Amino acid sequence: MDMLAIGFVQGSASTVDVTMTSGRTIKSHVVPLPAPNPGLVGAYSLWLPTDSGRVGWNDIRHVVAKNASGAPIAELG
Repeated sequence: MDMLAIGFVQGSASTVDVTMTSGRTIKSHVVPLPAPNPGLVGAYSLWLPTDSGRVGWNDIRHVVAKNASGAPIAELG
């Protein structure tokens, strides 16, 4: 079973990669959202794998947002 995760980013992120503690990396494109300052807010969604039907921060090793060139611009973990 997979769990749907939805997140938001600020700035010039065009993709987000989430690496699970299992080593699997899930990738998503960022979609710009309407905002007072266009291009400053984006959303992404991805399906995270889970055996238990739940996903927590203990299941996620690393999250990285990348710009259009593929360079990391923000990281968690």
